[in-house]
Amino acid sequence: ISGEFRIGNVLVTAAANVLLTPLRTNVYYLLEAYSDSGEAGTMSVAIRDSAGSTIMKTPGVPVEIAPGGSVLKGQLDLAGLPQGKYAMTATLQLGAERVERSATVSMAGLNETLARDAARRAADRITDEGYFGSMTDAELEQARAPLIYIAESRELATWDNQMSLQAKRRFLAEFWKRRDPTPATPRNERREAFYSAIEYANRAYREGGRNPVAGWRSDRGSIYVKNGPPDDVLQRQQEGRAPPYEVWRYTKGRGYYYIFADRSGFGGYDLIHTNDIKESTPPGWTDVLGAPAVEDVGRFLGIDFSYPIQSGF
Repeated sequence: ISGEFRIGNVLVTAAANVLLTPLRTNVYYLLEAYSDSGEAGTMSVAIRDSAGSTIMKTPGVPVEIAPGGSVLKGQLDLAGLPQGKYAMTATLQLGAERVERSATVSMAGLNETLARDAARRAADRITDEGYFGSMTDAELEQARAPLIYIAESRELATWDNQMSLQAKRRFLAEFWKRRDPTPATPRNERREAFYSAIEYANRAYREGGRNPVAGWRSDRGSIYVKNGPPDDVLQRQQEGRAPPYEVWRYTKGRGYYYIFADRSGFGGYDLIHTNDIKESTPPGWTDVLGAPAVEDVGRFLGIDFSYPIQSGF
């Protein structure tokens, strides 16, 4: 068995206990056989249960032992072996001499294996490397695309679609490591919050029609991803000349507000006015809503919009 060797007249052999799972069923074995003059023989491997019954046995295959010794190795696929403990016995027949070596082989149960595998994958995904480590090329591209909302100037310039998978995974892991609020821990709370916001935006703000828009790319989705959920929301259906509109208010920080209107009537809400100078809006938002709706928005925000205002940036 693997690890057996001689020091003079002393034989050292491994006390192996191999653990297999339904997801990893191959067992490998290695023996060192010694002969002064060289011999030919056969070798077989058997799996026996705890009662000593043979579950499987390989046919004897010819082997040659060179003068001074040889290494004999192989593998068995034990797919389908029920859960439990077994003995794996390798038998070497050299003429009239028969030598056996045994080791314990355990097969884990399927439910236990799946639970352990799921836990391992979940633990791996906590880290930045683990989160991106199993993503396909298409998934990596999807993970990079929304970074335009938070990346610094030219920070994404080195991204190349022709980069290898490993290079893309490393790029994204390093991008988020620079933003980790708790670098001493495996979890990156900011990355988790960002991609959770992307998932929510894709569910809540996806725009259909002939040219569907992913939720995170819509105006409401982009504001949600950048700022999180609003503290207060005003929602109105179409009434009179005013199209359906929403007003989002953030009470923390700089107190931004955002006004969206569904001018198409098909659920595509455009950002038509905001006090956030980082966002671009079209002029004439009061004309889009009309006076009653503008007054409604003003009451909600506590702002008098009765005077002419500059609505675009």
